Amino acid sequence: MTDEKIFLQEGGITVTSTRFITPVKTHAMAGITAVSAQKKKIDASWAVSLIIAGLIFAISDWKGSSNLGLVFLVAGLVWLAILFFNRMYVVRIESASGHSDALESRNKAFILNVVAALNEAIVHRG
Repeated sequence: MTDEKIFLQEGGITVTSTRFITPVKTHAMAGITAVSAQKKKIDASWAVSLIIAGLIFAISDWKGSSNLGLVFLVAGLVWLAILFFNRMYVVRIESASGHSDALESRNKAFILNVVAALNEAIVHRG
């Protein structure tokens, strides 16, 4: 039996030659076939809908609707900005049974470090 080599131990995450340990789950490195860092998809449909509604109200002739339209427009733009500036990144692991997002963080550098450590562990495994 080989000794377990640690590649990363940071922020509650541990990557060793045999395990990938997160706060909620432990993955066996033997089952991981590929890893990648990805941006988590965001759903901006409600923010865009609010912006469109705001534009429609702002240019309409209804009494008081232009002020309401400007409020909707600003609210939609603020919502959209919050979504994009609070972007989440994920570590996606792939195995014979498919893929899953094993870890997420707003810190892109941290996610990239975890992926690099996982890649080192895969190479070390051989």
